[in-house]
Amino acid sequence: MRALEAKAATGDTEARLAIEMFCAAVRKVIASYASALDGLGLLVFTGGIGENSSQVREKVCSQLGFMGIRLDPTKNAKPEGDLSANSGRVQVRVVVSEEDRQISRHCRAMLSAAK
Repeated sequence: MRALEAKAATGDTEARLAIEMFCAAVRKVIASYASALDGLGLLVFTGGIGENSSQVREKVCSQLGFMGIRLDPTKNAKPEGDLSANSGRVQVRVVVSEEDRQISRHCRAMLSAAK
């Protein structure tokens, strides 16, 4: 995503389209899960793209206002926890995934089980 965002910033239309398509796919999944869950109270961005791409978070949330999702642009620029605008009904957050810790926990559990 970082490479695509860098190319898109130089005017590369294919990179812009790739980002748009990615964000559209994410919106579809969010909307389908919201439908299955009868609404949302919290939307969490995590992992490499969710934690690091304010552009993706903005593009994903920008067309989900009908569900009460509103992103605060200032909070989104330097994400720490809650990114919701005061007018939003759904809380939007960034949660650091700490994947390295989780891998370490799994390895420790596997080694303990092997003894």
